[in-house]
Amino acid sequence: MGGAAVCTSLGEMVGILMIGNVLSLKLMGTLWVVGAVVFLSSMNGLRGEQEFIGTTFTNRLPGTGATWIEGPDNTILMSLGHDGKTYIASSGNEGRSWQVVSVAEVPSKDVSGCGYFTRLSETTLLLRGTLREAKKLYSCWIRSDDNGRTWSQAAPILPHRPGLYVSPAPIRVMSDGRWAATYYYEKERCAAYVVWSSDQGQTWSEPITFPTPADGNRGSTEVDVCEVGPNNFVAAIRADEGHDGSWDGFYLSWSTDGLDWSVPVALGDRGRQPSFYRVGKLWALSYRLYDHALGIQHGAIRFSRDGKEWSPPMIIEQGVQNEPFIVQVRGRIIAFNYGYPDYTRLSRHDITAKVKRLLRYVGTIN
Repeated sequence: MGGAAVCTSLGEMVGILMIGNVLSLKLMGTLWVVGAVVFLSSMNGLRGEQEFIGTTFTNRLPGTGATWIEGPDNTILMSLGHDGKTYIASSGNEGRSWQVVSVAEVPSKDVSGCGYFTRLSETTLLLRGTLREAKKLYSCWIRSDDNGRTWSQAAPILPHRPGLYVSPAPIRVMSDGRWAATYYYEKERCAAYVVWSSDQGQTWSEPITFPTPADGNRGSTEVDVCEVGPNNFVAAIRADEGHDGSWDGFYLSWSTDGLDWSVPVALGDRGRQPSFYRVGKLWALSYRLYDHALGIQHGAIRFSRDGKEWSPPMIIEQGVQNEPFIVQVRGRIIAFNYGYPDYTRLSRHDITAKVKRLLRYVGTIN
């Protein structure tokens, strides 16, 4: 590449929920462990959030989506969408098993679905989610100062607008203290946006639109931004202009201030759900890579030192719903995801050896 080119009931008395590889039966308040799947009961299925808290699971996701981040004391935290709410699960064994520990509940409002984490300090997290009010959806953020046990009131970012969607990316915090949040608009035409806050999310700028890519593709949608160095910002952008029923492009754009962006240049993949990570001394671009010829969706990661030149994609697995979520704990680099079309299939891949092999051959990066 060129230098600047980058989820009940058994009748009324017994509720059923398959979670992991433990089979339990709960009837009239008693829990019976009987084999390889978990049955949770109530008179009318799950009795709300307090019954769901404490649920354990392994390789089956008891919800409608998930994201991951490093937790305190070598734990891993998961944001889990279930029954229209956002829950937090925790793992102390590098993601081999999980327990639901809290609900991201705020007064009089529901933050729905799984949100994307941002870590501000050893104890403080942000969670970017969706606020549901009067049948309208707003992008919002909530804050926890106790590693996800309790959460603040939800603060909207942008007002509701038909056709405006939240990019599947966290709030990004830059070295100068600014916060960035990304969106895309899919109505008369598509466009990818970034908005900025200089007061820790209290107010936000007007949306800044990314330029039309160099090849003329006008389908820009999901986007994530990253600060890879002083006066060096990079954005990865999905595009959806194609006429073959699938996303058709993946682009990179650069900026010195996060405000004025270069004309996006094709990366050469069909990519979706881009997300940036810092892995050692490298930057990682995680995304869902689509092989249109075979109809296969891969979890893929590319690496870079400067955000301009990127390695070939490292394929983690196929048949996934999202980009790989990278977590680094106890010296291990672990990629989490969940399946497609089986959304309950939870996947965990230790990619430490793969990354180390890649690093031995520095010539593949830059």
